[in-house]
Amino acid sequence: GWDCWYVPQARCVHVGSVSTGMKEWRRMPRYWFDSRRRYFTKNHGRAYAALAVLARLLGGGLHHLRCLLTGRRPEDAPGFYRDLAAHALTARRSAATTKKPPRCPATEDRS
Repeated sequence: GWDCWYVPQARCVHVGSVSTGMKEWRRMPRYWFDSRRRYFTKNHGRAYAALAVLARLLGGGLHHLRCLLTGRRPEDAPGFYRDLAAHALTARRSAATTKKPPRCPATEDRS
């Protein structure tokens, strides 16, 4: 239904976290961690979700080490890695990842 225009001269600028206001958050809210876990679990499985947490923690540790060596300040929210690890360790299987999707009669085979 929508028209699609190709305009090679157009320029776009991505300004991160503007719509969510994440840059002003003092701590990441629990729903952010819930959403992250849901995405990885639903699309890649529980093992992948666990590895994603581990990779983020290891990467964050390396980033903090680099910041110490270069004198820069890390830009992560206060307590982010502690909250990420705590959320991963206390994770329960959410209803979103355990329930089967509802059946859709309009698309089911009626043979």
